Amino acid sequence: LVETSAAGRRSLGRLTSRVDASATDLAAAIRLASASFPDGKGKRIVLLTDGNETKGDAAGAVRAAAGDDVTVDH
Repeated sequence: LVETSAAGRRSLGRLTSRVDASATDLAAAIRLASASFPDGKGKRIVLLTDGNETKGDAAGAVRAAAGDDVTVDH
């Protein structure tokens, strides 16, 4: 889920998104974050996770992101 755009922000208010706790699809999160970057800006994703991927292919999504000049820190 995207709570807010990072553009021009220095602080983050109260989070209101409801996350589906039944599965962890890190690949989908990486794809969503990659698609959210504006053109012409540095592209870096910081992935905070317990590492328990239950769905998707996170490693493949990281490789695809790298192909789009997106850095994924984990």
